[in-house]
Amino acid sequence: MSGRKHSAEFKLKVALAAIKEDKTLPELCQQFTLHSSLIHKWKKQLKEHGGLVFQETRREPETAQQKTEIEKLRAKVGELLMERDYLKNVLDT
Repeated sequence: MSGRKHSAEFKLKVALAAIKEDKTLPELCQQFTLHSSLIHKWKKQLKEHGGLVFQETRREPETAQQKTEIEKLRAKVGELLMERDYLKNVLDT
């Protein structure tokens, strides 16, 4: 129980089990080998933030700096493709 890192999936499993209330808190502590405070914490987090799972994610609009960088990268890709095609033609002849 000391200093372990738990995956998000494990935390969700524990929190859902706590919300179901099929088992008592001591039973959950024993089943998952956890302290009751962790189970309370994860249950509370799920109740408070569980709705985030169903929110639509929207991409942030690109900044001017990102657009400039994308244009530079596209230009570089174009240059490299032309260079590749030229070298391919030279080597094939």
